[in-house]
Amino acid sequence: AYLQSKKLERCPGKILAEVNQLLCPRTSPGLFATAFLGIVNLEDSTLKYAAAGHNLMLHYQSSKSRLVHLDTEDFPLGMSLEFTYSSHETQFHEGDWLILYTDGLVDLVSPSGEAFGTPRLEALILSSVQCGPEALAERIKKELNQHCRGALPCDDVTFILLKGTAPA
Repeated sequence: AYLQSKKLERCPGKILAEVNQLLCPRTSPGLFATAFLGIVNLEDSTLKYAAAGHNLMLHYQSSKSRLVHLDTEDFPLGMSLEFTYSSHETQFHEGDWLILYTDGLVDLVSPSGEAFGTPRLEALILSSVQCGPEALAERIKKELNQHCRGALPCDDVTFILLKGTAPA
């Protein structure tokens, strides 16, 4: 939808606002989409981001050895033409991680009805920050499979891992 606007915009909040304007007239009442949009600038080590009703993404800051939520408070896309979206910016350095995931990952339930949960995901990330992206992805998949013990998820379970590396 955004490509239809034919604009090259570098402000995540403005991009989401334009996508919202395109989706609203095409969205049935009661339907919506959540989204997270991040732009990493390798030249100045920044991450610009915005979200539309999406769960909080995670940013591991290697210089502080801490995991933070990328706070956003904006509404899902396609609900109202009145909504605006805020852009945020943070530093993204070598050794940092950006962990993007759908709510289906943390909402995945075990056969006993226990959700995988954000705290469990956070603990897994913190215990694995020295791994490479492939190894961390495998650890997450293994933990999810052990948690649900073969039960099919009720929602999509998707994640993306991005690790900051030194410029080539």
